[in-house]
Amino acid sequence: SARYHLFYTIYVDCEKDLDAFSKFLAYLRAAPDVRPYIKDLCFDGYNDDPNFGDNLESSYLAAVVALLPRIHTMSVINCQWGRTQSLPSASPTTQKPVSLRSLYINSFVADNESPRNKLRVLRQFSHIGNLHLADVWLGHFGIDDDTADEAELERDMDRFPATRVKTLTLSMANICLNFLEYLRIQPFMNSLASLRVT
Repeated sequence: SARYHLFYTIYVDCEKDLDAFSKFLAYLRAAPDVRPYIKDLCFDGYNDDPNFGDNLESSYLAAVVALLPRIHTMSVINCQWGRTQSLPSASPTTQKPVSLRSLYINSFVADNESPRNKLRVLRQFSHIGNLHLADVWLGHFGIDDDTADEAELERDMDRFPATRVKTLTLSMANICLNFLEYLRIQPFMNSLASLRVT
C-alpha cells in the first residue's frame, strides 16, 4: 500500500549521474509492477560537465511515456533536446495517445533541432491541459523551406496525433517577436482556450 505514496512523484536528476535518464528507462522496463503508481514525473538534465550535450530526445521520451499508463503531470527542466533516434525499440507507431493534465518546460534548449521541429517534445502527447513554457531557448530558428526539414516534420505528424493544448502559460525572460511568431504557426495553437503571459 506504500507504493501509492512512494512512486507517485518521480524526480530523475542528471547532476550526479550522466546516465540517470537511461537508467530510469531500464528500471521501468524491469519493474512493471511499479509503473502504474507513477503519476508525476520530472526530468532534470542539469549537469555542469562541459561535454554533457543532448540528453533528451523523441525515442527516449516515447519509450518512457509508453510505459507509464497513468502519468498525468510532467516537468522537463534543464534539458537539451536532441535529434538522434538512439532507441529503435521505442517505436512510437505503437504508442497509445497520452493525455497530460500539465506539462511544465523550463530552461529547455533545442537550438540543434531542425527549424520547424524545435517543439517536437510536445508531439509525444495527444492532449495537454496546461502547457507552461519558461525560459525556453530555441536558438536561431529561421523559418525556411528546407526540403529535408519539411519531410522530417511530415514524418513526425504521421507518427503522432495532433497535440491539443487547452491553456498556454509563457513566463520567460527572452520572449521576442520571432519566438511569438514561431509559436503562432504551431498546430497546437489552434486548440488553445486561453493564453497567459507572466
